[in-house]
Amino acid sequence: LYWSFTLIRPFISIAIWSIVLTVALYPVYDWMVQRMGGRRRLAAALLTLISLLIVIGPATWLVLGLIDSIGTLSARLDFSTLVLPPPPEAIKAWPLVGEPIYQFWNLASTNLREALARVAPHLKPVGSALLQIATGAGTGTIKFFIAIVVAGFLFSPAPWLAGTIRSFSRKLAADRGEEFVDLAGATIRN
Repeated sequence: LYWSFTLIRPFISIAIWSIVLTVALYPVYDWMVQRMGGRRRLAAALLTLISLLIVIGPATWLVLGLIDSIGTLSARLDFSTLVLPPPPEAIKAWPLVGEPIYQFWNLASTNLREALARVAPHLKPVGSALLQIATGAGTGTIKFFIAIVVAGFLFSPAPWLAGTIRSFSRKLAADRGEEFVDLAGATIRN
């Protein structure tokens, strides 16, 4: 069981997102099927394509904006011309932290490279954490794209799948099973 769970764990979030998207977009799919003369596969393909475009457009805009901002920042940030003003003497009077802050700021105002060299080992864990966050965001985005495609394949068999879930819910909770399924569907759509 452990190895089976380990194998399917990366796909669980894709399956959940696919189900959520299918339930949420099913009324739109059903409307499209009626407008297209009952062509279920064409409606599913068109809705999947529209969904991908809706997600890919803003995601592309965000990534391009981020790349442009990083390029602008790196072009303007030249450490050879960057000069920090000397620290005010009042900082020395701060309790506990005043003297170390004053010493570091004074070093940075006279020799920025040396100050950065002292801080660099402390910034590596922060950089590593930021890289993990970016990797997680990229992986999550790719999983969401895959979930949209899988949802496209779930539109056609959705009535049969809903009937199976209703049947299972009746066995699980005979008197209120279908009500729970309807409530879950309404919650997802809202």
